[in-house]
Amino acid sequence: MISLPTPPTDNLYKFMAIAGIVLFIVGLTLPWILDQRELEWYWQTFDAISGRMNDRAVFFTKMLQADPTAPQAMDWLGPKVMDALDSLQAKELGNFQKKCDEREVMRTWRSNALGWTKWGGVVLAIAGFALWWLRVQRYQDELLRVQFQKARLELMANLPDTSPHC
Repeated sequence: MISLPTPPTDNLYKFMAIAGIVLFIVGLTLPWILDQRELEWYWQTFDAISGRMNDRAVFFTKMLQADPTAPQAMDWLGPKVMDALDSLQAKELGNFQKKCDEREVMRTWRSNALGWTKWGGVVLAIAGFALWWLRVQRYQDELLRVQFQKARLELMANLPDTSPHC
């Protein structure tokens, strides 16, 4: 009968331990990195909306100031322009809020998933180190200890007798 070779389980246990450490580090640092990117997106998007609103207000103000009939048109056109600007601003801010809500749902889901990744990494690392020590390392330590004692005894037996002869 053919005997099957035994797999190198010590490497498997070490891989489990190292993979667990990597998962823990990823679960610990990745949320912070992604939150920084998310915060950057919030500020860039909000600044873009504010800039567009400001650009529109400046454009309409300059248009009204450049027109020679602006004093008469201001009474009629001013409230309409302001209503249009307010409507555009409300629409853009509403869209921004909707995108923020969608991103918050994704951030919450991602945070939960990475939390599980972090603690899964801890469990995997502990299991890998424990299995490695219980099934491999302590026997290797014992073998090394026996080899050391054997070498010591052989060395002691082969030492020349240095005691004085009477």
